Amino acid sequence: MAFLSHENELNLSYFAGLFDGEGSVGIIRTTSRTNIKRDGTPVVRYIPKIQMGMIDEKPIREFAKFFGLSVYKYEKQRTKSGKIITVYKIVCGCRKIKPVLLNLLPYFRCQQKIEGAHICLELLRVNGLRQKGRITTDSLIQRQELYLRSRKNNGYRGKQGHTAQNIGG
Repeated sequence: MAFLSHENELNLSYFAGLFDGEGSVGIIRTTSRTNIKRDGTPVVRYIPKIQMGMIDEKPIREFAKFFGLSVYKYEKQRTKSGKIITVYKIVCGCRKIKPVLLNLLPYFRCQQKIEGAHICLELLRVNGLRQKGRITTDSLIQRQELYLRSRKNNGYRGKQGHTAQNIGG
């Protein structure tokens, strides 16, 4: 790892702690309605994603500025009070996720974030494996396995309330 200034090290430590508590890291699966294979099935994509949202704008803006990300703002209704609050959110996918995860990973303390970061970095590695510009069958299987590991790591519960580890055949 390259030498970091004391200020950058403090920033990374702070941002990792903030993300440990407020952020999420995982893989999303999307299907395209317009990009269809020859057999008529939609193309499935697996995308690594991190996000973090808070009502406190300043830490979100600082995180975004440090990593060169965008901040999104939306209104949300609190269920108990009915009060409308403003939430500030960062969402980061394929293009910028690798440097963010590589910089934060040494400072994470939450095992779920550490495992999620490793899963996403592995997906990025697998996404780069192509033969003659095509995705291999092994690569597709690895992507699906990483996606399922990500869901399990994030405590996904299925329709019947089963955790991801209990779903399967």
